[in-house]
Amino acid sequence: MRLFSALLPPEAVLRRVAEITRELRDLPEAGRVRWTDPAGWHITLAFHGECPDKILPDLGERLGRAARRSAPFHLRLTSGGRFGDRALWLGVADARPRLDPLPPAGDGRKEVVSPGLPNTPASGSPEETTSEPGGPPLAGAGRPPREAATGRDRPVVRLAEACRAAGARAGAPHRETVPFRPHLTLARSRGGAGRAMAVLAGVPGDVIGEAWLVDRLVLIRSELPSGAAPGAGPRYTPLLARELGTGRAVEATIAGG
Repeated sequence: MRLFSALLPPEAVLRRVAEITRELRDLPEAGRVRWTDPAGWHITLAFHGECPDKILPDLGERLGRAARRSAPFHLRLTSGGRFGDRALWLGVADARPRLDPLPPAGDGRKEVVSPGLPNTPASGSPEETTSEPGGPPLAGAGRPPREAATGRDRPVVRLAEACRAAGARAGAPHRETVPFRPHLTLARSRGGAGRAMAVLAGVPGDVIGEAWLVDRLVLIRSELPSGAAPGAGPRYTPLLARELGTGRAVEATIAGG
């Protein structure tokens, strides 16, 4: 099965993303790209590749270990850019908590135990890392405050690196070789849509929506539906989630899914 680890923004944030996407889809160039399904919007931490079922228990344990070593943190979406003519995305910036932040993505969710997976992460050395693709930022894109952590000191980057190391140590085949840049993909193209991507990515903007508390990471299975029409997007199924700061198994859901 094809697996990746990810963060899932809460419904309130995704509603704002949906508004922005509707505006972009009204542009003449919008028909040259394939827009991602809102039900599957996520921020990839680590792509693990095509994995055998037998590594799932160990991978779940190691992801729990990575989650336990990461305190919850705040993020917000900002204007983004494009990866050449392949993908259009929104950026992800660190955010300071407010006195009245949005409820955590995990509010009201029950603690659960995934079948065949340990509920309490084993102790061990910190997971180490590799890294993911980058692209030019949009003009006017939101930036973290000057005093915020940057590069590998950012909590989201440290968590991504730990997830990639967890996958590697569990036997997942994929290895990242380029620096990680957190993003939420809005549209993709198989090529030949460079001008469309440039126009869409050049729409000015700044901070998008409210900050939210990241309190869990999720392991997701990606598969193309059987008999899917050409250009159909993947179907995402959450397999497990681990709470940041504790590593406990918690409910894994995809907004709108």
